[in-house]
Amino acid sequence: MYLALRLVALMLALPLASSEGRPAFVPRVTMERSVVRLAGKRFVLTTTTRTYPLIFNRDVERLGHHQKASTDTVILAQIEEAVTASDRRWNAAARARIEAMVREAYSGVGNTGAPVPARQTTVEASVEPVAVAPGIIAAQLHWYVYPQEFFKGWGSTRAFIWSERALRALTAEDLFDPATRWWRALVPKMLEAAYEEPVAAVQGYEALERAQTPMIGAEGMCLKFHESETGSFVLAQPICLPWTQVQPYLRKDLPFDPGRLEERRATTGYD
Repeated sequence: MYLALRLVALMLALPLASSEGRPAFVPRVTMERSVVRLAGKRFVLTTTTRTYPLIFNRDVERLGHHQKASTDTVILAQIEEAVTASDRRWNAAARARIEAMVREAYSGVGNTGAPVPARQTTVEASVEPVAVAPGIIAAQLHWYVYPQEFFKGWGSTRAFIWSERALRALTAEDLFDPATRWWRALVPKMLEAAYEEPVAAVQGYEALERAQTPMIGAEGMCLKFHESETGSFVLAQPICLPWTQVQPYLRKDLPFDPGRLEERRATTGYD
């Protein structure tokens, strides 16, 4: 398993090529390994950091910033003893998502989806488990990019729920009973949780996004009104409800027992 993780890290660390096909630069690669145990599963988290040779950037100099080498840091969680088909499929899905997020992060810098060391950019990407119960693995997908020549960085944090029975990622529609019309029935509870007092209605927030993937944990579930939101700042954030409030709207054949969720307390956040 460890050799497989090193192979993935080394694949991510291959040098870029110049237009003539020769290596243009070779990053310095460092790796760290840690272990997280949740609900009987042992996840190996491999942190791979690539530091590229510093390339002088006049735009960064004009801004008065200290010249820094480009780096990217990738944290990938893999199940160490992947003996079941579900464990192997989870590992493959996690690898595919981390590669896609790195491309997405870099696409906003050089439009190539690949590192651009001359832009002196910091990139982070991670796939980490946040809660596990028999039947599911809930993870957090995160990427962030900060080019020094810009005033700020940008990124994304999303939820990912893996079903061991269905061998695929789940969305809210897989968890909620459509007969309850949960996407409308939960609106009053969401508004009250957001404003900390009962709110009759807010225009533009009459329903929840049905195709979203909620973040789940031992205490409850976090949902959003819209996956892409430019309106109210308060309502654009994920809003968390305790399991007691969402339980009446869940499917009877829910693929896991919320009461058996074991949460990784160190991981927080979700935008």
